[in-house]
Amino acid sequence: MIEEQRNVENRRMLQSLLADRFKLTLHRETKQVGTYVLVSAKNGPKLEEAKPGNVYLNGIRDNGEPLGPGVYKLGRYVGGRAELIGQGLPMSTLVQLLSEKILNRSVLDNTGLTGNYDFTLQWTIAGESQGPMFKEARYDQQATGTTHPPESPGSSFFTAIQEQLGLKLESQDGPVEILVIDHVEKPSGN
Repeated sequence: MIEEQRNVENRRMLQSLLADRFKLTLHRETKQVGTYVLVSAKNGPKLEEAKPGNVYLNGIRDNGEPLGPGVYKLGRYVGGRAELIGQGLPMSTLVQLLSEKILNRSVLDNTGLTGNYDFTLQWTIAGESQGPMFKEARYDQQATGTTHPPESPGSSFFTAIQEQLGLKLESQDGPVEILVIDHVEKPSGN
């Protein structure tokens, strides 16, 4: 909750700075746009609920030290493969990753899942999953922490999330709040 309050405060300060420096004025509108709704698949979720105090000895590492819950690792590989590992992640973080990093489209959570979960999701990068993280189809050792790409061709993202996590993304039009720029000027000299 404290982090969310800091994010709101930081956004307000940035908006104030932009309004002052660039004479930026904008307004909010709600539009019906294409979204995804994340729901439980037919046979139910396959996510492993994180246990309080998990040590994650073989989990995500930073400088060789294992990290605890509430972290994720998103990697991409040569050959069009990707992997998302979550440790102790709430559904809200998974939905944010899907929206901002993987699908580049708003995702709404309708799973009803309220816990924190451990999971690994692997898929083949295809046209439907070309979010910002995957614009370059190259191997990213720093993000993945491994030294070689997976060898099997794998499933599309939509198939993988259903088979591996027991979740399903349904496409629909839904209300999304957008910002509309009314006015902006080139900044004057300092």
